[in-house]
Amino acid sequence: MKNSTKQKFNETDVQHFYRWLNHGQDEYTEIRIIKWPPPGEVKQFWVQNEKDFIKICKKWSGKRQVYCGLNPRFREGGTNEDVARVIVIPFAL
Repeated sequence: MKNSTKQKFNETDVQHFYRWLNHGQDEYTEIRIIKWPPPGEVKQFWVQNEKDFIKICKKWSGKRQVYCGLNPRFREGGTNEDVARVIVIPFAL
């Protein structure tokens, strides 16, 4: 029997995470897909709903590193100037 550590995509967890973000209907959520190890191609997507968020995460899960912007954007863009409002400030202890 082959030993595999690959995890199965958990759509419910992704759905809960998207809802936790609490981005508004008129706001964009940024998703970055990063090829690993570096140097790798970076793809960016901006979504405005849960269905598209789950679809992109599912497509790339297990194939690339998937990262999500915590703060909503008011337009499609990956810079600080595109942030609609700051709702999360991550930190490490």
